[in-house]
Amino acid sequence: MGTEPNLNSVYASTELACEPEGELCVFFRNNHFSTMTKFKGQLYLLVTDQGFLTEEKVVWESLHNVDGDSNFCDSEFRLRPPLRPGNRVPRSTGPD
Repeated sequence: MGTEPNLNSVYASTELACEPEGELCVFFRNNHFSTMTKFKGQLYLLVTDQGFLTEEKVVWESLHNVDGDSNFCDSEFRLRPPLRPGNRVPRSTGPD
């Protein structure tokens, strides 16, 4: 096992950087910078992948574990699964 920080330690330090809630901050992971914010105690990354270019309702991706089991949300942080079948789909969807 290496000495790299795991997501838990990164998550904890990032939570501190995104204070107060609703402010934007920069998150660096896997050699990429991402725009991040916190909403209702949960961290979200701005979706910038070109594969989501036509997904008008997908704006944020939740950052809550290392398994890639994230959820996609619209600009109001309501759950929105991607419409394109090639994109990852969250396990559950919220009300419209």
